[in-house]
Amino acid sequence: MKDIKRKEAKIFMQVANRIPITIIRGKGAYVWDDKENRYLDFICGIATNLLGHADSGLAVAISKQAKKLVHISNIFYSEPQIALGEILLKSAKMDKIWFCNSGAEANEAAIKLARKWGKANKKGAYEILVAKNSFHGRTIATISATDNQNYKKDFEPLLEGFKFFEFNNIADIKKKTTKKTVAILLEPIQGEGGVVTPNQNYLNRVRTWCNKNNILLILDEIQTGMGRTGIAWAHQHNKIKPDILTTAKGLGGGLPIGGIMCTKEVDVFTPGDHGSTFGGNVLTCAGAYYVANKLFKTNMMKSIKGTSKILNNLLTELLQDNQDVVKLRGMGLLRGIELKENIAPQVAQRCINNGLLINPVRPNVLRIMPPLNVSTKQLKDAKKIIEKSIAEAIREEQNV
Repeated sequence: MKDIKRKEAKIFMQVANRIPITIIRGKGAYVWDDKENRYLDFICGIATNLLGHADSGLAVAISKQAKKLVHISNIFYSEPQIALGEILLKSAKMDKIWFCNSGAEANEAAIKLARKWGKANKKGAYEILVAKNSFHGRTIATISATDNQNYKKDFEPLLEGFKFFEFNNIADIKKKTTKKTVAILLEPIQGEGGVVTPNQNYLNRVRTWCNKNNILLILDEIQTGMGRTGIAWAHQHNKIKPDILTTAKGLGGGLPIGGIMCTKEVDVFTPGDHGSTFGGNVLTCAGAYYVANKLFKTNMMKSIKGTSKILNNLLTELLQDNQDVVKLRGMGLLRGIELKENIAPQVAQRCINNGLLINPVRPNVLRIMPPLNVSTKQLKDAKKIIEKSIAEAIREEQNV
């Protein structure tokens, strides 16, 4: 389509700053634009395309289901929905599940579930403690659950009942806890916040505090789940179990689906409490089942652990060889590169020019989210491009 930027500006609400590239096709870890330029894709649909682009098995699963049924609503039973639910609950060691269409919707459901549980089990407690610098979605409830004024200032009044604490600071959680506290909502790693990883025992201490005070622990694993950190779910690194777990992004391999899981003790929803017309429809569940089956019932998780080590070694080399890289963040295949200067956007643009799509999640942080089946060669190529692009951005800054 000619002059797509002009046409897009004419008809679309301008809620996103687009990268000026029109992607027309992809295969594996690569995408091509309308000028046939090829890029390594380490944005990965914002950590959604776990199997890369145009996975043949996923395409077959979607096509096969589409020829039978696309959507029937939650008024009826659905075999793909049950099959997907069973494999996810087993992987997370949870008891109950419900499907929606996105991560924000999953967190909305978690907020509602916690509030109803508090009304029934904790004398009407309704306040949820949320970490500063977090991100849980862009609906009214989920932007209420953020301290970032850029997301919320134009949409007030917002939903009350959220209090904010310093991430990775158990003392601040204890200070903010009151009789009104019903839950603590956390990302095991803050993705949009800059790939911020807490201390090793932090989640364990939060879990202990929740147990002691009859508080629900809600873990937002929308970005960190589905094998992204080298293990099925990021909280499993700490050998703990949440009361409520939310998932989305990689769950569908690019299809729009989200989910909320909980323990049987927390499942207080009854018919009519919540719902979704399209949530858990047969098409997306069939696709997500293919993704989950490949991830959890083959050797893929073992491969991801090996790939994660290779990426870590390459990033460590980058850190050691480049004085403009000051710190590595994250784990597995969700990584952040912290730069000495606020030049992440400039570096990301240079990366694009050199054939790599990468996300400047903060002014000084680059976020890396490759497909989980990325090859060693592709990781090495990406490392070279990042190194080259940092040097180019630094020279550009010095010449200004």
